[in-house]
Amino acid sequence: MLSKKAGKVFIWSGVLLLVVMLWLSWNSEWEYDEAWSYWGTDGTSFLDILRYTHFKVANNHLFNSLFFHVMQTLHAKNVFFYRLLSLSSLGIYIYYLCQLFGLYKEKYGLSDNVFNSSLYTILFLVLPFALYFSIGRGYAFAMAMFTAALYYFNLYIEKRGLRALMLFLLSGTIASLAIFSFVFVFLVMGGLIVWYVVTKRSLPRMGFPGWKEAAGSYVLLLLCLVFSACCFLYVFAKAKLVSTDPNIIGNNSLFVNGAGSSIISFMCVQDFLPDKVFKIIKIIFLLSAVPMVILLIRGKEIYRELVVLAGVFVAFFICHKLFGTKYPLGRALSYMYLLLYLPLLIAVSRKPHFLYGLHFYVAILIGMIGLGVYAFRTAVRPNTNDVLRYMQNNRGRVLLMDKFNPNISLENELYFQKTAGIVVMEDFAAFKNKIVSDPTDFVMTTKDSSYIFAINNGYHEVLQLGHGMLLKK
Repeated sequence: MLSKKAGKVFIWSGVLLLVVMLWLSWNSEWEYDEAWSYWGTDGTSFLDILRYTHFKVANNHLFNSLFFHVMQTLHAKNVFFYRLLSLSSLGIYIYYLCQLFGLYKEKYGLSDNVFNSSLYTILFLVLPFALYFSIGRGYAFAMAMFTAALYYFNLYIEKRGLRALMLFLLSGTIASLAIFSFVFVFLVMGGLIVWYVVTKRSLPRMGFPGWKEAAGSYVLLLLCLVFSACCFLYVFAKAKLVSTDPNIIGNNSLFVNGAGSSIISFMCVQDFLPDKVFKIIKIIFLLSAVPMVILLIRGKEIYRELVVLAGVFVAFFICHKLFGTKYPLGRALSYMYLLLYLPLLIAVSRKPHFLYGLHFYVAILIGMIGLGVYAFRTAVRPNTNDVLRYMQNNRGRVLLMDKFNPNISLENELYFQKTAGIVVMEDFAAFKNKIVSDPTDFVMTTKDSSYIFAINNGYHEVLQLGHGMLLKK
């Protein structure tokens, strides 16, 4: 277990992160993918979602979609309620990190002083990913379940407990179903458990007398393999249905402009920074990691997490060659951050030095910059209430292009439906005809052909929204 001091630092760090996530969840409006998920699950059933009957895209994160369906059934309107699954996942994530640290402290014989000063920083090393605990997507829930699976994976190898094996299978399966790319790491960890059992003859303890103990253990192991195979087959079958857009599902490169490089780009908050600034930060990020990597190599310790990480890349390559699967990118590989940083933190904890730990501070600073930029954008960009206020003050009418953008159509459904003077267009042809033959005072649109058409017909921009524009005649 963690010492009392380490536990307090860790918990308060987690509380600080939770406060930030709560603020973002409450103050930011529907993100594009959230709105897409809303429409994808609206009017469907649990069985439809499980079968991918209608929502046949990678944005259908299974448990997140099921949760959206529950919220729709309860007639929830505010986006905050649709983010509760992700927010609650932060608590699960922090709890299992705390459990992992206690396990590492015992295994590696770390002193309280060293342990207190380094391991809790993992919360802030994943700041670029932490954003997903504040929005209604499946990544946060998958990450929380993976952290649980990683804990039970280590616990089973250390203690050989039946409960640990069962909970590893449960949490690993849930993570794989939450985000399909997590199935790779689940299968690698499961394979390592099987290898450990076979080579060490270390079967799970069943508590049966005599020969029944060994027989029961082998039967259990077989059932575990069948269970894992069923999970893989479901994920493989449903993954075939979803979009092949490389920005969503992945691409055909493992390292160069592919899976490997996308991890670094994501950690360096590429989405929130100008290209030149991003490149400078990426160089600093990589250079600061060199001393720590040298320390890890010199230590000659074979960490299980690094073995799992290497196994995942091998699994990627094999599945790509045999089944044509894409290599996942960025946030879909979030589990790799833990697999990489946990061994690095342990190595530095065993041999503390400022130069070795410099990379952690650099990574934390970059993460804070990324999260800060996102929070600033959330605070300053106009939202639906600003649009309604602008309409009221100007006594005009707004034309909403339904079906063009999921955010705008969702805002029409949830916020504008009962507002007087709203005109909704179902397609681009009707929109063009309306603007030419009977122009309205205001147009709400996005930066695409409809936006350009409105500008060319005498409209000018008055409010730039997170995912749309308000234009005035």
